[in-house]
Parts: sequence; C-alpha cells; structure tokens
Amino acid sequence: MAIAKRAEAFSCPISYHSRTEKPETEYKYYPNVVELAANGGAGLDVFEHKPEVPEEHSGLDNVVLLPHVGSGTVETP
Repeated sequence: MAIAKRAEAFSCPISYHSRTEKPETEYKYYPNVVELAANGGAGLDVFEHKPEVPEEHSGLDNVVLLPHVGSGTVETP
C-alpha cells in the first residue's frame, strides 16, 4: 500500500491481486495474477535461473526487467 500511494503521485494506474479484495481501497482488483499481468504489466527482478532472464520476457512491451540488485548494496552485510 505504501508503494501504491507513492506511485499515485506520478499518476500511475494502480492494480493489485490478493487472496481477497480490499474494500478500503479504490485500486483495481484482479482475482488472479495472470489477469493482472495481462492488463497491468509487470516489473520483474527475480528469475528462476538467475541471472538468466527467460527469453519470452525480453520482447514484451508491458514488462520491465531489472537484475536483482538489493544484495549488492554497501549496506547489505
């Protein structure tokens, strides 16, 4: 929710999937993750066989790919 609130400041459309719909939010709810990805796109940073990126993801216009860099920070012990 905190990230969604920040994204609102940039006029980003916010959609989500969860086990249950959250009535306290006005964000678009999708009952399954496949439908969400087909309509809201995806930002992916973790892959099954990292660092290899599945070839089928690289040509999609609604997908942003980024290597998982969280563990590469100076602050990470």
